Amino acid sequence: VRAKIRTLNGFSAHAGQTDLLRWFSSVAKSKPKVFIVHGEEEQRKALAAKINQQFGLSPYLPELLETVQL
Repeated sequence: VRAKIRTLNGFSAHAGQTDLLRWFSSVAKSKPKVFIVHGEEEQRKALAAKINQQFGLSPYLPELLETVQL
């Protein structure tokens, strides 16, 4: 696995959509690849739509046990 590990200081795993979008705004300029892997499907889709609207990025919502190669 050639993954990079990043530490997200000041970030709560229990943040709501508004907090996630506020946090994401600080990294959105770098146009990262976005994967939404946690949460109910409807909420994942809603967050992906907001990220697309606000930042012009298209998050990927992988399925359970799906493998992704970049």
